[in-house]
Amino acid sequence: MHYGDCMSIRVANRYIPARVELDTHWYVFIDDLKFRLHPKEQYVKIEVSYIDSVSSKRI
Repeated sequence: MHYGDCMSIRVANRYIPARVELDTHWYVFIDDLKFRLHPKEQYVKIEVSYIDSVSSKRI
C-alpha cells in the first residue's frame, strides 16, 4: 500500500470509500474527516479480490 491509494473500509456491513496519506504520520481520509493511525496498531485485515474485465466477475 502506498500513500494516495484509495480503498474501501468496511464498517459493520457497509463499505466506505477512503484513501490513505502520509505526512509526518499515516492518516486515513474519509470525505473531509482525517484519522491518524497509530504506528504499532493493526487496524484492518486486507482482502484483495480482482474483477475479470471481460466477465465483470470477481476472481
